[in-house]
Amino acid sequence: MNEHLFAIYNEGDIVHETICWPKEWRVTPYPLQPVEEMLPRLRLTLQELEANVVGCKPTALYLPAHLLLLEKASSIACGGLELFKHIRLSSQFPHLTSLPILIGLDGKLENYLRQAADNALLLSPGCRTLFLPSPVHEWRRMLNSIERLSASELRKAISPYVIFTDTDNASKGHLFRNRVGVSKFLQEFAGSVLPKGDSVLQEAKQAVEDGLWLKKMRFLNPELEPETGLPFDAAFHEKCRDRQFVLVDDQFRIGWGYGLYAGLFLDEARNKAQKEESTKDLEKALLALNDTTQAYASLNKDNAQLFCLQSYAEAKNFFGGHIRKQFDEHVQLWKQADEAWFHAKKEDDKKIAIEKIEKTETAVLSHTFRPSVLFLDLRLTPGDEKLPPERTSGMQLLQFIKSEKCFPYLPVVIMTASEKATGLKEADVAGADGFWIKGESTGRQLQTTVNMAFKLSELLVLWKKVQMLRSKNTFQCVEFIFENFRKDYPPSQRLRQLWKVPPQGAIKKVGNNEIEQRKVDRDQALNLLSTSLELLRLAIIHEEGGTRHTSLLSGVVVNLGLVQEIRYVNLKWATAYAREAANKRDLKQKVRKEFIQKTLSEMGLDNNEQTLNQLRGDTVHYHTGGKVPLKIVIDLFDKTLNWLLSNS
Repeated sequence: MNEHLFAIYNEGDIVHETICWPKEWRVTPYPLQPVEEMLPRLRLTLQELEANVVGCKPTALYLPAHLLLLEKASSIACGGLELFKHIRLSSQFPHLTSLPILIGLDGKLENYLRQAADNALLLSPGCRTLFLPSPVHEWRRMLNSIERLSASELRKAISPYVIFTDTDNASKGHLFRNRVGVSKFLQEFAGSVLPKGDSVLQEAKQAVEDGLWLKKMRFLNPELEPETGLPFDAAFHEKCRDRQFVLVDDQFRIGWGYGLYAGLFLDEARNKAQKEESTKDLEKALLALNDTTQAYASLNKDNAQLFCLQSYAEAKNFFGGHIRKQFDEHVQLWKQADEAWFHAKKEDDKKIAIEKIEKTETAVLSHTFRPSVLFLDLRLTPGDEKLPPERTSGMQLLQFIKSEKCFPYLPVVIMTASEKATGLKEADVAGADGFWIKGESTGRQLQTTVNMAFKLSELLVLWKKVQMLRSKNTFQCVEFIFENFRKDYPPSQRLRQLWKVPPQGAIKKVGNNEIEQRKVDRDQALNLLSTSLELLRLAIIHEEGGTRHTSLLSGVVVNLGLVQEIRYVNLKWATAYAREAANKRDLKQKVRKEFIQKTLSEMGLDNNEQTLNQLRGDTVHYHTGGKVPLKIVIDLFDKTLNWLLSNS
């Protein structure tokens, strides 16, 4: 059989330069010069070998076990075996990887197998070993006995021979998913917008190829290979355009922050046309924010879109210190303006107070804390590696952020390399809104999770309004007064105040019992609103997961209806009066409905209030509240809050 052998050996190696190969073989020598550093040698050698194999099309490859790759390496170093393992387990060099390989040994095979557990690869199909020097017929026999397998057959055949050594980092699955996951993440989530040959993506791919233990892990887990990158989604990028995000990850610099920024914000056309400008954008976006004061100052800038924090202390200070402090200060200013309006006697003073109310309300809702989503890694310190996920610093940070001391309705996506995080009871209890596992979850799954988080971020605005209500001293409600329910004229109305702290003289005018009842009503309204927020959060998560829990939305509708009865005292009598008035006129169904609506409108109940009242009744009596679209329920919730916040 005419063989074409590609022979690799050290330049100046007399033993190999004087080998008598079988005469019928064609041998292409590849003299290798040792270098100072291993990684550049490996990278260059593998690339050159692949190019040569493609060019000259050899039928087999030869490697001496004691090939010297480094200048300072010992003569007994088995650089050839290391190169052999890299060749067999690489995914970037398909022509080189699938070649039959002959390995020249200086001693018994058993000695090499004892030397390192992963030398078992010498026994795998597609490989033969022979003791040097060997006669010509032994070369022929060994090469003729090698199995000639396709790439897929070879991969399957050698898998049982891929073994981890004691010095490998194979046990560090977290580190593996962090390293391999970066390359997969960049290709799947940002591949459509990153320029061809992007340096960060290439470096992430190369990092996997450089580490032998990483190659082993990926070789044995083919399901972790990247999927086809997401096509550019203009609608998704439009949603992201004016939003801000925070990433808390001690490894954000290896590519997680880069890929997240690119996948969320980079415009495909601009990126291709202006590579240099896009690179500068990425560099600006991924500056480490070691100074939380600087981080907060950047947060209010229009061009600040992604913030990367790498430690528990930084993140806690960032959220719980500066941002929450600023939020509380804005709420306090709003409260002062609201009280100034309540106590103002002159119209000019009321106008000034209203202007301050509008300005401070905008500051609370819009200018403070704009991020739509927090991406959170669970393991933020070296010590977290040895801890179960529920005890990590990331879990502690999640619990803090979701507490009332911080921002409980900021959507948090657990973006971690810990495969045990998904379904983690402690994370669910703490309020995690989504999970994305590095190295396993796909780019498409992350995009779906982010879209869900956008819906959840609407609740953050509602939560801010509830916090404003808690600080507000006076709820102004409406009370319907009926002198005689059976008389054929609408009830009169008067304002009713629900005080947090009754002003001087109020108790004498109203009475202790009435004051106490109003405090109970106020507390009940706030509790119902807070409970409804959590029901809405769960409803959104379930709906995005493909299941619709009607009981969750029904609970929100019922709660809003109860709050409505607090806002409109004697509302049941008012609606009963409208129906009774319609009955007396003996109207047809359509006209009757229009008459009731008109009557209620004249009493101050607009379409939204009537819709809520109707939904609440249908839910209680016919259990139909859960069929109401989520968007309508959120809209009614928002209008309820606006009504309570208003002073008119």
